[in-house]
Amino acid sequence: MNARVERGDRWMSVGATVPFSPDWYWTVHPTGQFLSALSTAYRINLEQDGGVLRIERNHTPVAVSDDERNRHEQGILNRMRRWDAG
Repeated sequence: MNARVERGDRWMSVGATVPFSPDWYWTVHPTGQFLSALSTAYRINLEQDGGVLRIERNHTPVAVSDDERNRHEQGILNRMRRWDAG
């Protein structure tokens, strides 16, 4: 989600990621190896010299309730409306 506010010759962009949408995460392990994961999978990939070590578990995703989804959406809209009421 993104909102652009223009005031005279100035403008500002206010944005937020869409809650609960897939996202990639990554970090560097203390040994210098690269770790990556996708938020929708219960899986971590660890790059090694001989290939990739995949740590994976079976899981059942938890559904997001309508109330929780609405609270996140409202929070984003409230932050954007602080800059532009429309």
